[in-house]
Amino acid sequence: KNDKPKVELFVMSKCPYGLQMEKALVPAYELLKNKADISIKFVSYAMHGKPEVEENTRQYCAQQQNKDKYFAYLNCYATSGDSASCMKSSGLNESKINSCVDKTNKDFAIMDKYNDQTTWLSGQYPSYPVDQDLNEKYGVQGSPTLVINGVQAEADRTPNALKSIICSAFNNPPAECGQTLALASPQHGFGAGQTQTATAAGGCGG
Repeated sequence: KNDKPKVELFVMSKCPYGLQMEKALVPAYELLKNKADISIKFVSYAMHGKPEVEENTRQYCAQQQNKDKYFAYLNCYATSGDSASCMKSSGLNESKINSCVDKTNKDFAIMDKYNDQTTWLSGQYPSYPVDQDLNEKYGVQGSPTLVINGVQAEADRTPNALKSIICSAFNNPPAECGQTLALASPQHGFGAGQTQTATAAGGCGG
């Protein structure tokens, strides 16, 4: 437990099950963003080709620029899959993100590694090194992986279940923890639908 729980959700940006978990996390983030440190991190390899590598880096930069706008972007992107329109609707500064993407690609040699298949996991999946150290530290294997206060955690993929598990990590849960969020699970993959099966099943890799 912690006075300000640290919540890290590791995903691949185009993993259907990661998207499902992200859609469930957004309402919990909105409720608890001033009380807990909630962020998205990236699994250290990509299973959905070059577009995923590029989207990971775009999101990494968006989150650095403005976390509230990033979560608005994420909510839009996980529903529509249209990064360009979501960038506009969330109010992120696209030129700043583009220059951050260029710098991040250089700093982590992301595209160099993508273009060198000898660096790929099992020769199949391009590595994605931005959060590599945290992947190793927490033993992250696939998407989605939820880590709270440095420990892997399992939760059903509903806004209320994520709220509850985050609230259980506070020394003294704030009043917001008394609120009930949606009990249905978002559909996996892109889209705004819901599914009745809220179990923490299905993932990419791992």
